[in-house]
Amino acid sequence: MLDLGKFGATVSFPVTVDAASFSVLGVDFVTRTFLVVSDRITHLDRRAVAAPETSLRLFADQTARLVCFGGETLSFVLGIGEVDGTIWITEVV
Repeated sequence: MLDLGKFGATVSFPVTVDAASFSVLGVDFVTRTFLVVSDRITHLDRRAVAAPETSLRLFADQTARLVCFGGETLSFVLGIGEVDGTIWITEVV
């Protein structure tokens, strides 16, 4: 069994065809871990703009564990052919 740790705050964002982003707070050499889930197919990327052709595909209701450095940006965009949905990002503390 995988120990995920304790959960911190959860934030939610609408996922649309327009790319949006989540800024990871903190200093650049300290990592922070997040669980990410969406109710639609969503593409995730650490670059400024997520694109369906080059980003990590997160299927609907699939959970991803991401480790990010402080100061990084996590961008996301709706999958092709999907209707608008929601993405939830929870910090593991």
